Amino acid sequence: LVRVVSWDILSDRRPRRKAALGMGQGIFVKALAERRATRVRGYAIICRMTNRLAQYQAWLAERRAKIKDATVNIGRAFRLIWSAHPASASAMAVCSAIGALLPAAQVWVGKLIVDAVVYAMTAHTGAEAGLRAALPLLIIELILLVTQSANMQARTFAEHVLHARINLSINSRIIRKALQLDLSHFENAEYYDKLQNARREADWRSLQIVN
Repeated sequence: LVRVVSWDILSDRRPRRKAALGMGQGIFVKALAERRATRVRGYAIICRMTNRLAQYQAWLAERRAKIKDATVNIGRAFRLIWSAHPASASAMAVCSAIGALLPAAQVWVGKLIVDAVVYAMTAHTGAEAGLRAALPLLIIELILLVTQSANMQARTFAEHVLHARINLSINSRIIRKALQLDLSHFENAEYYDKLQNARREADWRSLQIVN
């Protein structure tokens, strides 16, 4: 009887052990799969971050190269303009500085005119006294307007003179360079096109950079 009962107990425990073993294996396999999926996702995130970093570095290098080229071209343009005619280049610089300061001066004088009118109204000094107080400011405002108009005309005149001198200077340089070349350079279509583009566009493009 004891043997029969022991055999029944053992036979009843074996399926349970197998079931527990199978459940443990399933949990282990599931955990292993989740771990592998986590590793794959992490690797994909790292790859995307690496690609974005490489793209950003390439974009940054390109921007630095463009800024460097632009700085070099601006310096060359200023040197070209200054060598063409220093007087008109200086006149353009002075007129540009004056043109930048005149609007601020006009606004300030206009503010003073409004303050003078408001003070005359609040103090009840009378129309004649208020006009006498605001008249110098009105004259200064008129002078600023006339100065602004004259400054614009002077800058336009200096710009025309500088444009003509730049055109003359560039054409002279091109002619001197062309005299040093062989006939084979002029038979080259690419070189001839570059020479024509330099003759047509270098004068107004350099001035456009400065403007």
